[in-house]
Amino acid sequence: MATIESAQPGPAASTAVKSQLISGLSPDITPAQLVAIVGNVIAVAIAFGAQITKQQQDAILALVGALGAFLIASDAHVRGRRAQAAAVKHAAEVHAQTVSTAIAAGVTPPAPPPQT
Repeated sequence: MATIESAQPGPAASTAVKSQLISGLSPDITPAQLVAIVGNVIAVAIAFGAQITKQQQDAILALVGALGAFLIASDAHVRGRRAQAAAVKHAAEVHAQTVSTAIAAGVTPPAPPPQT
């Protein structure tokens, strides 16, 4: 009777991914979020009596709004490309494992998945 043994995770599988607040490939707090806070800080400063003219307030908020929109769009683009690259890498790893298993079993390995 054949038994299936589960693979024991190696040292690479047991390492935990540490959360990185503002650094790394996917930080918890992005530059877009930091820029968005500037508008709130200005509003609170004015509420507590900071002497900023209406024109200065409008100019700062317009600059922050434009910069924030750019950062949000670029962050979404980068994260999307990273997710796509991770998916391609995962598919290649799965295919390599399948080919390795097929060769070990003496079976013709499957064709690689199509690339898009």
